[in-house]
Amino acid sequence: MTINVKIVIMSHLSDAQELIDLSLSINKGIEIDNHINFAKALLLNYPNTDVDVEEKELNELWQKKKKKKKKKKKKKKKKKITSK
Repeated sequence: MTINVKIVIMSHLSDAQELIDLSLSINKGIEIDNHINFAKALLLNYPNTDVDVEEKELNELWQKKKKKKKKKKKKKKKKKITSK
């Protein structure tokens, strides 16, 4: 199945707008960035946004551009070095 690039761009920008309206928590911020960055990547990859692209190709690009949610890291204890 092919999808028109212009429609995909508009869809992701609309998703980002909805996420902004819902919440501005850290995790939502990452999701907003993902949608905006994906739309920008599409504009760079397809200057003619009237073309149709295979859904599989769009999904692969989405996965490639998507940022992962940051996980909290455990703090490592630093060993003290003492001189003798």
